[in-house]
Amino acid sequence: MSKPSEYQCNEKIVIFLEEAKLSLAALRLIHACCHYLDQKRGLSLAAMSLSYAKDCTVQSSVLVRTTASPGTNDNDMISNAIRDLAEPGVRKIFEVLEPSKNGRKLTFRFAAGFASGGLMHKKDKFAMVDTAILAALRSPM
Repeated sequence: MSKPSEYQCNEKIVIFLEEAKLSLAALRLIHACCHYLDQKRGLSLAAMSLSYAKDCTVQSSVLVRTTASPGTNDNDMISNAIRDLAEPGVRKIFEVLEPSKNGRKLTFRFAAGFASGGLMHKKDKFAMVDTAILAALRSPM
């Protein structure tokens, strides 16, 4: 990676997310979780497709700093994303997506079908996703 805010995203995941027509909050949360997995040694999106994959728990503030609007100091992005992703008709992306009681941590595990899109083969196409650009986006009111 050339910048700490970037991570490599398989073309299958990019297409899946594009076709899902998700809210900005949902996209921010998904990309923040993918970025977190990419930055942590021993963790990966592809590994979450395995039958014995464990849940991942992360400080909510880490995810908010990754993709929320600059200066954000609350977890509204996460709670809005959880609500949006739970709506009927939204494609299953997370198997587990639970905030702690005080909201300071988020436990997540990507659904196996989504996570398997993270498997990279030599000739697969990919995009370098810059989470700083996601943080700068604004949705229409």
